[in-house]
Amino acid sequence: MAGRNSHAGNSLIHKILDRSYPSDHFDYVMCLGDAISFCPDHELAFRELVRVTKPQGHIHLSVNSFWGNYHAMYTEKSREMGVSFDDAKKYMETRVLHINGQSTGCRSFTMKELSKWADQHNLSILKSFAAPVFPATPEWYEDPVISKEIRDIQYRYCEEENIMEFGNHLNVIYRKER
Repeated sequence: MAGRNSHAGNSLIHKILDRSYPSDHFDYVMCLGDAISFCPDHELAFRELVRVTKPQGHIHLSVNSFWGNYHAMYTEKSREMGVSFDDAKKYMETRVLHINGQSTGCRSFTMKELSKWADQHNLSILKSFAAPVFPATPEWYEDPVISKEIRDIQYRYCEEENIMEFGNHLNVIYRKER
């Protein structure tokens, strides 16, 4: 968990389930890099983010996208890594990525789930977006013209609700109402 304490004015990096901070302590809490996706109790972790955020404070959450990861399981690279049909079935049942029958411990989420958390915790969603939403090959990124066009497409569609969930990561910025 990273937070900004309005009194000290400095950033802190901390374990997501560390309960040493008082309630309503931070103005802004960032949980990026799939921290909640890898947390064994993701709901407890989210409640902790809410608990330490001040009223009218913000939480920026980034998690693995369920549908983005689902589609990634069918790429050539995934097949080379050993992702099987049984792994895909297990993913659909558990929302946890599996490779060669082994759990990676990485849970994926949908926008519906993230919106439900907002409702459960009296949060407003200020912004939601995904990154990236447009799959590209390494060769395309090597071409400066195509690379720029890919960036333009990413920015243009990263907030488009109809395709947002196909991105690799869902991002939500919440505001704590009370």
